[in-house]
Amino acid sequence: MQGIIYQSALPDIAKALAKLIETIWLKSNKILIYCKDKELLQRIDEVLWTYEQLSFLPHVFQDDEIASKTPVVLTYDMQNANSANILVCLEPTLPDSFSGFEKIIHMYSYTEGREKVIPFIQQLQSKEIEVIEYQQASSGAWQKIA
Repeated sequence: MQGIIYQSALPDIAKALAKLIETIWLKSNKILIYCKDKELLQRIDEVLWTYEQLSFLPHVFQDDEIASKTPVVLTYDMQNANSANILVCLEPTLPDSFSGFEKIIHMYSYTEGREKVIPFIQQLQSKEIEVIEYQQASSGAWQKIA
């Protein structure tokens, strides 16, 4: 299992996350986006519908009747309704039910500072999860930093 940490160059991580979600989905992955903040999940939902005119990211909230058939599910209580293999965890701590995923992705904005994510990285490492970190350049490209 890998833990991948992304530091976004954008203050609004929902926008940075949309492009990343599209890239992951196009590789035939199922994605669970976990965040306890329902307002942030709502913002992510809006951005996934509208971030590009010609793009469509099929997604629903966990309680939708088609969640089990949808590649991207938004959840606030870790219900893996779509049997996702990729967990996008926007919380500062690893959830109890993280096993079964191939990758755990965490994204934060540069405005939050790296100090805030260090406990999350340490938690991943304590579970013997390989951690890879990326930082977004002003051009939008991701650069590996650790």
